[in-house]
Amino acid sequence: MVSKPPELALARAGRPLYGARHLTDSSSHRTKTMTSIAKIAALYRFPVKGLSAENLDRVELAPDRPLPGDRAIALEFRDSGLDPEHPEFRKKSYFLQLALFPALAVLKSRFDPAIGRLEITRDGAPFAEGIITDAADRERIETAFQNFFDPPLPRKPRLIAGGDVQFTDQSGPLISLINLATVNAIADVAGGPLDPVRFRGNLTLEGLEAWAENDLVGKRIAIGNGAVLEVEKRIDRCAATEVDLETGVRNRPVIARLRETFGHIDCGVFARVVEPGAIAPGDPLKVL
Repeated sequence: MVSKPPELALARAGRPLYGARHLTDSSSHRTKTMTSIAKIAALYRFPVKGLSAENLDRVELAPDRPLPGDRAIALEFRDSGLDPEHPEFRKKSYFLQLALFPALAVLKSRFDPAIGRLEITRDGAPFAEGIITDAADRERIETAFQNFFDPPLPRKPRLIAGGDVQFTDQSGPLISLINLATVNAIADVAGGPLDPVRFRGNLTLEGLEAWAENDLVGKRIAIGNGAVLEVEKRIDRCAATEVDLETGVRNRPVIARLRETFGHIDCGVFARVVEPGAIAPGDPLKVL
């Protein structure tokens, strides 16, 4: 189910580490006692690549799959050679996305995968809507996006629904985790508060110290009802993080401040699902 997004104040919710892995040994075996190191603050999916987030109450994770419904739709604005009947990974530069088109932030999207209906609004008013499998509806949506820009795009973007392929920035089926305390640390040097959704993560975490998520790389974490994820790598950020999500204007020098202050441009980590399970906000995160 989709629920209303949490208040922006959640971005200030980073708290000190309140639990850690503890190991005890005996002559015959090693016993692991695991306590929570963080909890899920919010769950998000981004149905259309480059557009707004939907806040989730619960989601079922499957091994070697991204978050269900995340980046399920993309708008190709230059020819990628992609066969829409058999889509496969392409770099984000072929698609409409915030790093290149910050004005997209003013568009709010909602997608019902059960019937394939996409609804997009601008300032609360209808912008484009329709069933994405219907050719006429799809063409109307594409035309709306072409004319959204001033001047209009030189060619009409092509709406592509990925089926089993999801249009994330990674070729593998990864889920992104964002530490709210790290967002706070970046906001402190970037000139003001940052909505954590700027970092377009699937899970936001509270309870970790700033940057502590980087120490999870190479480890497995348990979340919720049986789900296990293996944290693979840090996320290097792009100019999309600099865009105000209400105005569509770049108003925070996130990338420059990251590089100048911390010596990198990372925020968050990517993880791969290795064991299935349901997760929800409030679920604890434990290191295995």
